[in-house]
Amino acid sequence: MPKQLLTPTNELPGVQSPPSATSDEVVAGRYPTALLQEYHALTDKKFKSTLTVAEAERLQAIRNEIAELDKQRPRPDTWDRQAEQLRQELAQLRAEIEALPDADPT
Repeated sequence: MPKQLLTPTNELPGVQSPPSATSDEVVAGRYPTALLQEYHALTDKKFKSTLTVAEAERLQAIRNEIAELDKQRPRPDTWDRQAEQLRQELAQLRAEIEALPDADPT
């Protein structure tokens, strides 16, 4: 049975609430489609300065849900590879610097 995620509220005027999103309904392997649709609708209203207090609270709840999903996601391998490459480059630079002859101030 799929994990039930954040369910959109139906009491926000002017925002069409999408159906409940489950982990099976995911866009690009990251966030539920319904969650993204509601997020985009609310951020559009925010940029147009037409966001109500209730909608602002809902937008924050969506942001919290997205942050929670991000925490559950494993770090991409690309980050680990880039970090290892940087470590190797730094080690090489340190070795080159240490191999330089010391400057004699006299």
